[in-house]
Amino acid sequence: MTTTTDIHTEHNLTPPLTPPLLSLKDVSISSKAQQPTAKPPVTILRQVLTLTDGRDKALKLIQYFIKIILHHGYIDKKWRMFSSLSALASNFSTTRKIIRLGHIIEPTAELYNAAYTSPKKVPETTIQQVDSFLSIMSLIFGIGNDLADDIFCLSKINVLPASWAKKAEPWSYRCWFAAILIDTQRMIRDIVAQQHKMKQWKTENLHIVYPQTDPNDTRNDQPMSLFSATTRGDQLSWIDRNDQQNLLREWTAMQDKLFWLHVSFIKTIMDGGFCGYDLFQCQFSNGFQAWTGFISGALSAYKLWCKNST
Repeated sequence: MTTTTDIHTEHNLTPPLTPPLLSLKDVSISSKAQQPTAKPPVTILRQVLTLTDGRDKALKLIQYFIKIILHHGYIDKKWRMFSSLSALASNFSTTRKIIRLGHIIEPTAELYNAAYTSPKKVPETTIQQVDSFLSIMSLIFGIGNDLADDIFCLSKINVLPASWAKKAEPWSYRCWFAAILIDTQRMIRDIVAQQHKMKQWKTENLHIVYPQTDPNDTRNDQPMSLFSATTRGDQLSWIDRNDQQNLLREWTAMQDKLFWLHVSFIKTIMDGGFCGYDLFQCQFSNGFQAWTGFISGALSAYKLWCKNST
């Protein structure tokens, strides 16, 4: 005769058919716990300043912040500090050009690698051929921009004749603006492609995330709320823990890529406005370049900071 106690004991000793399932909220917490500890801001700043690019971005931020202050009249022109800050901003500009001397090596090396060391993959479609051509042209314009900048800088510090600076500066603007146009159209296509990829990813995983949702229903087409731990945790509680983590990592990686594409796009637009103001000899506002230069520098510094914070 089997008693009730024996039944419970026998049931408790029977191994479960499937491992215990976790909610998405638990996975999110465990994933955060496994992330490396963030570095102190002082440590990040020291690492950034040891880089040539980091010093350039730091000086650029200070330079254009000073120009913004001077442009908006926060310091009276009659004050001695006004002339001192104006001279400081001008010297920072020259210092940044000196720091970037020899930067021509970078695009030249990339062009060499693209021509000789990279795998020889012949573009098949017209779009691929155009992309390949534009990539090469972007590198050529980058070489021209760096060469003109170096000549301009060496002329300013009296290494080369001063007359060379007037000839080199317009060519620097032309090459830089042409490279910006190429980068802008490429970034727009990358952003559109990434958004399409994310939408396609959601469509493919809709039966996992929303088991009872009609595939033609677009009401849940909100990428930021797709994996909300507070609202969607119960719906994902039946998925294996590893699958949950993989889904989270995939979606987070796609969101991060789209975010940085937007940051780079805005930074490039600011560079285009700054360069175009000089290239087309605009005169509508003296503060336009101060603000576009500052925003571009802030975004570049932010990208460099985040890159060195992990």
